[in-house]
Amino acid sequence: DLFGDPIALLTRAGIAVTPELMGEIDHRAQTVALAIRAPRPVHVAELVGQVRVAARRVEIDVVTAAIASLLDADLADGAPVAITIAADVRLTRTGRVVRLVHRDGRAAAASSAGSDHSALKLLVTARRWWAILRAGEIRIKELAAREGVSASWMTRVVRLAFLSPEIVDAVLAGNLRSDVDGLTLIQPDAISVSWQAQRARYL
Repeated sequence: DLFGDPIALLTRAGIAVTPELMGEIDHRAQTVALAIRAPRPVHVAELVGQVRVAARRVEIDVVTAAIASLLDADLADGAPVAITIAADVRLTRTGRVVRLVHRDGRAAAASSAGSDHSALKLLVTARRWWAILRAGEIRIKELAAREGVSASWMTRVVRLAFLSPEIVDAVLAGNLRSDVDGLTLIQPDAISVSWQAQRARYL
C-alpha cells in the first residue's frame, strides 16, 4: 500500500514537508489511497512510470513528481525521478480467470483491480436479505419468491452474513486467497460456523 505509510513514502520519494503540514499530508494520502482502491481506480496512470514483469516478480516505477502533486507537496532537491515497488508473484488460473498471486497465496494488486466483485455483491445481498429475515415478518420462501430466486439459492447466499469480520475485510480489500471467489463462498459447505475455520480456509 504505497500511500498507507505517508512518512515512509515522503522519505523514499524525496518530498520535503514541514512537521506542521504532516496532518494535512496524512489526510491527502488516505484520500489518494481510497481513490486507488476504488472499483474504478483513479491516479494510477499518472503515478505509474514503468512496469517490469518477470517470471515470479513484478516491479513498478512510481513517478515521484506525481506523488508530490497528489499530496500537494514539493520535491526536495536531488529527489529521485521514480521509486520502485516490487512484489514476488506468480500467475495462477481459476477456471477461465488468470490472477496474479503473491507468494503467500493472496491475490495481488487488490487495490488496483478492486475487490472480487462477485463476492462483494453476494456479501451485500446476504446482509440485506438477512436483515429482512431477522425482522421475522417474512419467511425465506416468501422473500425468495419476491426477489425472484429459489429458496435454496437464498439460503446459500444468506450464509455469507455470518462470515467472520476478517473474511469480510478480506472481501472488501480483495485479499481472499487467489482460488476463492463468490461462487466458492456459496457452495453448500462453504461457510463454517467457526470463524477460525473460515480464516484457515479463505485467508
